[in-house]
Amino acid sequence: MNKTGRILVVDDSDDNRDAVASLLIAGGYVVETAHSGHDALIKIAVHVPDVILLDIDMPVMSGLEVLRSLNVKNNNYEAILITGYESIQSAKTAMELGAFGYLSKPVQWELLKNQVEHALSMVAVKKERLRHLQVLEEEINKKNNELQTTVHMLENQGRRLDAVINGMEEGLLALDNEERIVLLNVNAEKIIGLKFSECAGRKLSSALTDETLKSALSFLLDHSRTDNKCLVRIAGPEHDEHYYTVNKIKLNDNHGALLGVVVTLLDQTDKVKAEQLRTSFLSIVAHELRTPITVIQNYLAIIATESIRSPVDDMNAACFKLRNLVDSLISLARLSDASISANVKKVHLQNSVVVQIEKSGAAAENKNITLEIDDNLVVHEFDTDPLLLEIALSGLLDNAIKYSMAGGVVSVTLNHCTVNDSDGVAIAVVDQGCGIDEDMQKIIFESFTQGESHLTRHFSGLGTGLYLAKRAIEILHGHISVVSQPGKGSTFTIILPKIK
Repeated sequence: MNKTGRILVVDDSDDNRDAVASLLIAGGYVVETAHSGHDALIKIAVHVPDVILLDIDMPVMSGLEVLRSLNVKNNNYEAILITGYESIQSAKTAMELGAFGYLSKPVQWELLKNQVEHALSMVAVKKERLRHLQVLEEEINKKNNELQTTVHMLENQGRRLDAVINGMEEGLLALDNEERIVLLNVNAEKIIGLKFSECAGRKLSSALTDETLKSALSFLLDHSRTDNKCLVRIAGPEHDEHYYTVNKIKLNDNHGALLGVVVTLLDQTDKVKAEQLRTSFLSIVAHELRTPITVIQNYLAIIATESIRSPVDDMNAACFKLRNLVDSLISLARLSDASISANVKKVHLQNSVVVQIEKSGAAAENKNITLEIDDNLVVHEFDTDPLLLEIALSGLLDNAIKYSMAGGVVSVTLNHCTVNDSDGVAIAVVDQGCGIDEDMQKIIFESFTQGESHLTRHFSGLGTGLYLAKRAIEILHGHISVVSQPGKGSTFTIILPKIK
């Protein structure tokens, strides 16, 4: 029996009040008494009891009125009503007001004891529940404070991040996995011509108005492609042109699923225009050189006689060499233009290889080198740019002949292959020359580079053949590679996708 609870006995009759109090004190309870309803409310306000034994029939303020004032249901104590006149309506009202029990006078000890014990047990449950609620409330307040602190910290970090993002030189565009716009920094707004507040959450394809940029971004966002960068020309409002490098970065979760894409746009206008100026200069110089060379060659053909054959042959060879250098300069000028694109046509691959072999025939004949074709293609028609393919094949064949030993063999092999799940073609140029060491393989595709030291070189030329071949193949969205060992020759392989 829980006898630690405090009990308040309220009754206007001294005899009844003392009798009930005596029973409880004898039972080991702590008891306090009140002689009226008002007296009870005052004492409850000073020191809240655990159980209130409340007489219903009292003058001025009845037990039911006291019970109504106490709001027992929402407090951590219980009330038991005592009456000398049993009434179903009084009992019903008492229960509705939250009374725990209802006793009739004269009060029997066993009934009183049972009611008090059950009431104290319920009070203990209420107090425990209140304690848990208080602990929970404290924890909630603590978490709420922590959350508020975190929110303020994130807001501060967000403002700093916004400052960093908007201070970037690049335009920054972020898309979710459904290509809806989730971020545009200030520079991206200027480049794209959109306000983030007006296009947030919209599909990129529906928000963009510039068709060139829309086409470039659609190309990059095609997940079947491996390209992550391209150069885009955007016409300004006053017919001024701007060039931007557009770079795509995929964002994946820990399981590899696509979360979204970040696209950066870097202004390359000054660089591209400077390159265009350089390219234009090279092109003009090359064409100006070609004209007098042609005149000289024509006159040499006229004045050639048996008596002066040797000097004429020497001059013809010099003109031929100079003509090749000029052709290299023209190709270099053309392919150095960052805005160049492929002019796709139907090309017969075997015929293209045969034409290039015939053009290289004189150089091969001088070194007694045999040129061969190993054609394994079933379908020869291929969609590509014939001029770019010619530049790539010419560069590889000239390189193979130049570095092959006299009396050797240079072969061109054609095979079908698969590129990005689509039909493609592999063209390999194999020589039996001096080979290339591992360090030189890393730089031979750079411009003005040969597979030998410029201080001890034995072969003439600008060293642009492989660079031009690589550049041409890149414009065709293809790939070029080399496998070589010193003294065992080299194999250069072009992988070309069919351009759609």
